[in-house]
Amino acid sequence: MLRHDILMRTGRKAAPSDTFTEMAARRFFPENVLPKEYSRVKYLESSGTQYIDTGWRYDIGDPSQNQTNYNIRCKCSCSDNYSVFGNRDCFNLTGASGFMKFRGYTDHSEDVVRTDVPIGNTPVKWQYNNEVLYADGVQKGELSRGHGSGFSQPIYLFCRYSGYWGEEVEDMGGTVRIYNFSVSENPAGSPDRVTPIVDLWPCVRKSDGKPGMYDFVSGNFLVNIGTGEFSTDRSSAK
Repeated sequence: MLRHDILMRTGRKAAPSDTFTEMAARRFFPENVLPKEYSRVKYLESSGTQYIDTGWRYDIGDPSQNQTNYNIRCKCSCSDNYSVFGNRDCFNLTGASGFMKFRGYTDHSEDVVRTDVPIGNTPVKWQYNNEVLYADGVQKGELSRGHGSGFSQPIYLFCRYSGYWGEEVEDMGGTVRIYNFSVSENPAGSPDRVTPIVDLWPCVRKSDGKPGMYDFVSGNFLVNIGTGEFSTDRSSAK
């Protein structure tokens, strides 16, 4: 079993752990580090009433000091304004007018990257690294961190956290499938000094068949806090 907190495989040699090798180990050998209580599956899919609290609260802080990065592989078969992840004011990946958009502070329309990626049934890998947005490796635009009131609000998956007018969630109701989701931070100007924050992979708990996301950073198993239950391809479980 690969100990990602100690080393990663490099041919016949073992390299000492650092942030890069830890993240790489989780990416290339996720089945080796998943605790035996869980079986890995390819994705979780929400029918529009299931969602997850990632457990992470975004704090804007000083953008000159730290940079927040997101990586998510997903597909969205939904209509206008159904979100894949986010909170009220900062960092939301959302469907709008038939296309995906990535927004920062939602009160400023200029802080929105409107992509040419249509809402559809093809999975897309989105990366927001050092204030640049990519879709399957192709740059789609730049977006600053913004300075909204979204700090200390949780980041939700399969919708976005609201906390506005007494509503907990917004922009949910579409069919969204997520294959993995991760968040990291690095000091501004030092993209190689990455600190993992959240690293979520879909799985099923063996004891009761409960689907959820296992976080390789915290060791927590995150489950649906909405109604109904996530669907997944249980034939892919391993």
